[in-house]
Amino acid sequence: KCFFFIFLTVPGYSKGAEPLPQGTKRGTVAVVGGGIAGCGAAWMLARDGFDVVLYEARPATSGNARTFDWVDDVWRKTSTTNVDEEGRVKSCVSVTAWPSLLYKNYTALLKHLNVETCAMPLSWFLNSKVPGYEGTLWGADPNSDNEFNTLRDVFRDDFRAYERAEYFARRCTDFFCLAWAPWKRGDSRSMYTNHTGLGLLNPLNVVPLYTVFRAFGGTDAWWDIVFTPYYTASFLVDELRPFPAVFGPIIEAQIPLNPTPENSWHGASDRAERDCVLTTCVTWKDAGAGIRGVFAKLVEGVDVRVDTRVLQVQLLEDGRHKVVDEHDDAIIADRVIFACPSAAAATMIKKPRTYLENAILSTVVYADDHHPATGHMHAVMHSDSSVVDEKYRAEFLRRGSNYVEVTQLQDKSINIENQYNFGVQTP
Repeated sequence: KCFFFIFLTVPGYSKGAEPLPQGTKRGTVAVVGGGIAGCGAAWMLARDGFDVVLYEARPATSGNARTFDWVDDVWRKTSTTNVDEEGRVKSCVSVTAWPSLLYKNYTALLKHLNVETCAMPLSWFLNSKVPGYEGTLWGADPNSDNEFNTLRDVFRDDFRAYERAEYFARRCTDFFCLAWAPWKRGDSRSMYTNHTGLGLLNPLNVVPLYTVFRAFGGTDAWWDIVFTPYYTASFLVDELRPFPAVFGPIIEAQIPLNPTPENSWHGASDRAERDCVLTTCVTWKDAGAGIRGVFAKLVEGVDVRVDTRVLQVQLLEDGRHKVVDEHDDAIIADRVIFACPSAAAATMIKKPRTYLENAILSTVVYADDHHPATGHMHAVMHSDSSVVDEKYRAEFLRRGSNYVEVTQLQDKSINIENQYNFGVQTP
């Protein structure tokens, strides 16, 4: 009888994963995919002395990190500006700013590449028209009165409950991540803090933030009218109840609902007598030119082949790989990196595969696979300011980055409409 075992690849020991020679010429590596993952891999490999050939099926590198298509079926072929034949509108990039405190790797990369950044002051404005819970919220301002930021009074107890829930999640995470240990004193928080120490044993990895918030006395109304609408624009989904509690401190440090002097500013400015902005985010100094410059520098010294699909990757008897593209060109590579969807990689690997391999490569799901109507972003770029309540329109257009309007439908469900103000968000 033959017994089949699942073997793991051990870098440096398994067949096909042996160390390549040291020195200035260490071999050839093919990278399939020219997005941020592929270009980043190519950059590291070229720095380490490898000859790198990067394949990108589209006309330019950068993938989804440089341009973003906004589309709405209702508006398809009806708008007269910036819409192509398929009804899409392209913007510079879907992410316009990021908090350098937490995105340390990207911040370090930009510094190494000498790509300058600048502050990006953002300000979320929420307008609730739900009966019994009418009011407004400027997320970056902790103050309120009868006319300004009134939702902080309407939901005063809930904001306090959320503050306690976030504090509990932060202290619990610090305990499991050994933040109290002498060797970790002085460390700043990062996106990867939850993976350090005993962080993976933290029960708040699986306990929803919603559950912790409710345990501290918070209400469903606040969660549905304030929390979910406020963060829908950031996470591109409108169901946040499964959101793990360990992420609470991370998002509060970036886009706070209970702002502090460490992450926000409020006061008089040339834009408004009562202005407020988040102070956590930065962006590329030269906007679109800045991010294009990042990708240009990542592939310096790399053989970049755009408009080129890889058709086949064949394992040779000597352990190297033959990479064949759609133009009938072929190279022999010591290693191949697939920085592309797993299903695409599966079609390139021309060899009999086991059930396990097929399962791994064919069942991965990406956000891009979903139609926006399934809960992901569904939007159109336009210049119709009448979508903003007339009472707040002039002030919002002057200083707000996101306008979120919350209403109640006839079936009592909550409806959320978000407007990005690119006039403020894009330098």
